[in-house]
Amino acid sequence: MCGRGHPYHRFAAQLCDLFESSNYLLVIGQYSLATSGFEYILQYYQGAEIYNNLGVLLRETGRLEDAIESYHEALRLKPDNAEARGNLGNALSEFGKLTEALACYQAAFKIRPSAGLRVKMATA
Repeated sequence: MCGRGHPYHRFAAQLCDLFESSNYLLVIGQYSLATSGFEYILQYYQGAEIYNNLGVLLRETGRLEDAIESYHEALRLKPDNAEARGNLGNALSEFGKLTEALACYQAAFKIRPSAGLRVKMATA
């Protein structure tokens, strides 16, 4: 989302900074603050990467149904997003929907092959 080579106007640059800060807050476990940041950004910019990262946060906090919805929104916006598709597979797997999870892993693998996805496909 935040390609610094593009001429952003001030507000867009602030949203970009907030996205980076929200990702950091997610990593360090400050989920409430990260949620606020992502939700604020979504009021102005509906990007696949925002929905994907919000899905990660929702999954981390045990809100699997909301995470799945967020990943679906990310994929509606960017169907070839391998990260969101793999994350959706993880959430579906935790939710007990193993057949759907496997389909997500296979689709993500077709987009961007990785050893991690190969392992998930073998164990799903």
